Formats: sequence, structure tokens, C-alpha cells
Amino acid sequence: MFRYERPQKGRMREFYQYGIELVGELDQLDYLQTILFAKKILDTFNFDCVLNINWLGNFASRKCW
Repeated sequence: MFRYERPQKGRMREFYQYGIELVGELDQLDYLQTILFAKKILDTFNFDCVLNINWLGNFASRKCW
């Protein structure tokens, strides 16, 4: 994946992004398990990275947005 950026000498523009999606009737424990799973993978391979967590919301909250 590439993001838009003004090219500068010595700057790398490529980065990697992975995602996990949960489908169906879920509760907060399902989300927690997914986050802990991702953290465990990152820790296992000693990746130097930042784990960003985002939420798309539900239909009502997206409608207000």
C-alpha cells in the first residue's frame, strides 16, 4: 500500500496494513480477544510497530456522522 506524500530523498513511502473483521452478533469480549490476538502476533515476532485501533460504529452512529 502507498499513501500520498510529497516525495523527498531518502523517505520510504511504502507501508503495510492488515485488518481483522468480526461479523455477526458480537460482544465486547469478542473485540478484546481480537485485540489481544493481534498484540500476541506482534509481540511474538518482535515487530517494531504501532497498533492503531479504529471503530466504524453502528448504523445509527454512522448516520449521525
